[in-house]
Amino acid sequence: MHTEASDLADRLSASISENLVNIEMLGADSFERRSVEPYLRESTNAVNVSLGFDSACYLEKSHGSEGTNIRCQGPISSQFPPPRENFVAVSVGFEHICAINGLLAVICWGRGHNHRLDTPEDGKYTSITTGHSHSCALTEAGHPVCWGAPGGQRLLHPRNTIFFDISSGSHFTCGRRIPDKRILCWGQNQQGQTDAPSDAVDALDCGHQHCCAVKAVDHSVICWGRNIEGQVEAPEIGKFTSIAVGYKHSCAIDASAEIKCWGLGNLDQNSPPAGKFASISAGGHANCAVKFGEAKPTQGRYPEYPLQGYSTICWGMNKWNLPNGQIGDWLYFIGRDRHFQ
Repeated sequence: MHTEASDLADRLSASISENLVNIEMLGADSFERRSVEPYLRESTNAVNVSLGFDSACYLEKSHGSEGTNIRCQGPISSQFPPPRENFVAVSVGFEHICAINGLLAVICWGRGHNHRLDTPEDGKYTSITTGHSHSCALTEAGHPVCWGAPGGQRLLHPRNTIFFDISSGSHFTCGRRIPDKRILCWGQNQQGQTDAPSDAVDALDCGHQHCCAVKAVDHSVICWGRNIEGQVEAPEIGKFTSIAVGYKHSCAIDASAEIKCWGLGNLDQNSPPAGKFASISAGGHANCAVKFGEAKPTQGRYPEYPLQGYSTICWGMNKWNLPNGQIGDWLYFIGRDRHFQ
C-alpha cells in the first residue's frame, strides 16, 4: 500500500540524490539539528556544514561523481578522523560526530561514553540530528530512532508517530508530526523546552533549551523554552520562511529573504550581513547563511562545473578554528575570534 508515510520516504530518498546545499550548526552545548534538505537545487556542489562545540565538518560534492567528501577540523576530528567513504549528511555533537552514508546507514565516531556511538544496526535513514549526549535519526518511513544517554538516562522516542523532520536540543528533541505538522517533543523539560505550542508549523529548530517555529497559518514565528536573554521573544510583525536557533539567540529569514535575529548578541551573532539569503543555521554564538548570487563560472581546478554564485557566510564567534576570510569556494567567515577559547 502506498501510504502518506511512504510518499514522504520517496521524497526524502529522492532528495538525497539531487544537488543539495544544507547548512547545519550546533549550539554552544553541542546541540545539533536538521537533516538532508533541498535548500538550493540549482547548485552543482552539495554542501552540508555542521559546526559543533569543538569541531567542524562539511560535505562537498565530488566533482564528476555522485559521492561527497567529508572534511572535519578541530580537536575531536583530529583524534577521531572521519571514515573514508561518501556521506549525504553530517551532524556534529559534543565530542562525537554522526553522519548518514551513501547506503543511508548511520555512522558515528568520537568519544563513546553515554552510549553516543550506539547507532542503530540496521535500517535506512534520511536525516540525522545530534544533541549533547544523544542523537536521533528518521527512518525512510518517518519513524524516529534515538540513542545515547543524556543526563545518565536514555532518551526514549515516540513509538507510534511519524515526522516530517526532527530537531534536537540539549537532552531533548522535537519534531513536526505527519500529517498535521503539529509539534511533539520528548526528553528533559527543566525550562519548558518540550512544552510546544499546538500550532501547525512549516519549519522548526531547537537550540540549547529553547525552540522556534514558523507557523503554517500566517508564517509568523513562535518560540518557547528558556528566555533569559530574550531568545524566545520573536518579532511580532512579519512573515518568515525559515528559522534557526542557537544557544541564547534565534534568527529567521523573512519573506523578503533578509535575516532577522533576536536574543543574546554580545558576540555579534545578532548582526547579520546585508543581502538576500536562501537558508540559515544558528550555532552557539554564531550563524551561517547561504546567500543568493549571480551565476558565475567556477574558478580553479574544475572550470567545467559551473557554480551558481551562492556563497556561505558565517558571523559571530568562531570557536571552530575556521580562518577568517574565504574558505575554498563555498564559505566566508567574518567572525570575531578564529581561535579556540
